[in-house]
Amino acid sequence: MNGVLIFARREIVEKKFVFLTALALAVVPFAASLLPMRRIMGTGGVIVGVATVLAVAFTLGLAIALGSSMVSRELAERRLSFYFARPVSAVSIWLGKLGAALFTILVCLAFILVPAMAVGRGEWSAMIGGSKWSTLGVLLGLTVVLLLLSHVISTVIRSRSPLVAIDFLLAAATALAVFYLVRPLFLGLATNLVNRLVFGLLIGFGVAVVAAGAWQLADGRTDRRRSHASMSRVLWSVIGGTLLIAAGFVTWVVSVKPSDVTEDVNFWQAPQGNWSYLTGLAKNRGDYRAGFLYDLASGRSMRVSGGDLIWGGASFNRNGTMSSLQRRVDTQHTQLVLLPLDQPELKPIETDLTLPFFSTHVLSDDSRRVGYIAGGLLGIYDVPTKRNLVSVRLPKYSMPRMFFPSPDVVRVYLGTLGENPAERVIDVYELDVRTRALVRTGGLRAPASILHITLSRDGSVAVVRSFVRGGATAVFIADPRTLAPIAEYKPAPDVRIGAFAPLADGTVLIGETRGNQGFARVVRRDGSLVREVPLGAGHVYFSAELPENRVVLATATDLTDMRSGKQWTTLVVDLGRGVIERRASDLLPEILSSFSSHADPRRGDPAQRLIGGIDENHALVTWDPATGEKKTIAKG
Repeated sequence: MNGVLIFARREIVEKKFVFLTALALAVVPFAASLLPMRRIMGTGGVIVGVATVLAVAFTLGLAIALGSSMVSRELAERRLSFYFARPVSAVSIWLGKLGAALFTILVCLAFILVPAMAVGRGEWSAMIGGSKWSTLGVLLGLTVVLLLLSHVISTVIRSRSPLVAIDFLLAAATALAVFYLVRPLFLGLATNLVNRLVFGLLIGFGVAVVAAGAWQLADGRTDRRRSHASMSRVLWSVIGGTLLIAAGFVTWVVSVKPSDVTEDVNFWQAPQGNWSYLTGLAKNRGDYRAGFLYDLASGRSMRVSGGDLIWGGASFNRNGTMSSLQRRVDTQHTQLVLLPLDQPELKPIETDLTLPFFSTHVLSDDSRRVGYIAGGLLGIYDVPTKRNLVSVRLPKYSMPRMFFPSPDVVRVYLGTLGENPAERVIDVYELDVRTRALVRTGGLRAPASILHITLSRDGSVAVVRSFVRGGATAVFIADPRTLAPIAEYKPAPDVRIGAFAPLADGTVLIGETRGNQGFARVVRRDGSLVREVPLGAGHVYFSAELPENRVVLATATDLTDMRSGKQWTTLVVDLGRGVIERRASDLLPEILSSFSSHADPRRGDPAQRLIGGIDENHALVTWDPATGEKKTIAKG
């Protein structure tokens, strides 16, 4: 310890001109406060602003200068043998020099900043917009990084050794390794974990430089090339070990199973079949968001990026045989990837179709073509040939829905504002590959806060619900191409409409709530009533259609919590007989998802399927409408 202090004191004494320079710079902010700019910024603002700029510039520059001259300059000038002539260890020499450099930087920073902060305490907080201590911590951390990095670079350059090429390759490999370590966490939106990983890597790299500097003097002594070789050997060994530890940590974080997802669970099912997308936070993984393509029936799954599911989007074709995922490629764009679901293995199909974030896409029924809306453009992309067939500019729109009525035509439903604030419009357009023309085929205008549209499984009938905040709700049964009304269903003013769905037999299901009681009403396409089924207390929502004129509905007595099954009941209703076959309390089935990018408004075919849902404990479960069996996938 005495040797360390002796060498540190010697180094500090030699740097006294640096302290004098810092003291001189400390006067500059107060002199600047006499200039006319004080009328704009105020005296305190000028002092703090100038002092901050000087402190940052001087300390960072000083870190580079001290780091590049700590050892390598004396080694190059062959003056290092003077230190080894004394009865002290090489480690003491190194730690003394390093400690003196850190002390010099810290004292100079205090000389410049402390007087200014004492005068303009309030201006400092207002200027940096955050905690002054965290800002100082970042500045000191950056200073230490520059100090150590400058030492390594100066040693490498001044050694004039052929090992420089190896150092360069190892540095590039390290940067590449860090990129691939951070990337999966970044794609999983794990900002806190990324910060912790980077901080841990910086600590590990700092330890590597400190250990390498000590061994550089202990083993390399006064020979430049040997000193360089000794430093590099320890440096890259410790950095390699640090990267291996970090790789193990990242591998553990991303090796999440669907059963590990415990918080903020969100999922959406294909219109037909048992495939679904699942995303949420996993146990003991911090803020890492996991994502899966998951088969509710077999338990087969494929890990996907949770960030892609949220920022990019994922969907299915109408019959549930193909999934599509917008996979992130950079900070602004995604690439569409297809995943065949009817194959033994889930092998991605690269489409080469690049789309911006928050774009909308839909697959044709045979999945050979993709309709997309991106940046105000509507386009049709051919997957087998990887060609964009046509694209046109759309008028102003919101909440687009679309599907392929034929392989060459995509039909788009665009929500727009009406002529007055209380009116909404859905306009219908068709884009034909053969004519390369966008044609408006019709539209529907109604008093509403928002208009929702859904289509029958074959696209032969459209059902539009108008929702008016604090007012009456109506349901329009309309032609799908023109939205010309076939019938209008108007409930009583105090009735709330939740479910609205065209069924496979040509009728339309409408869920009503009168007072606190829910009813399932089946009407013909002309609006006439076929049957009404009492459902008990709650608002009524549609989940799925089953064979033999049965449906899965959900009722809720409280709509404030859409993340828990509390207050929700899932029902299997036989519409033909007008009876409730089965019910599951405290279960919220998948009825809509804020993360789903499913743009096809058509319903799936009626088929026996499992229903995914959230129970009262926020756990993701599957429920079999045929048997009532419930199985937990991910615990909440």
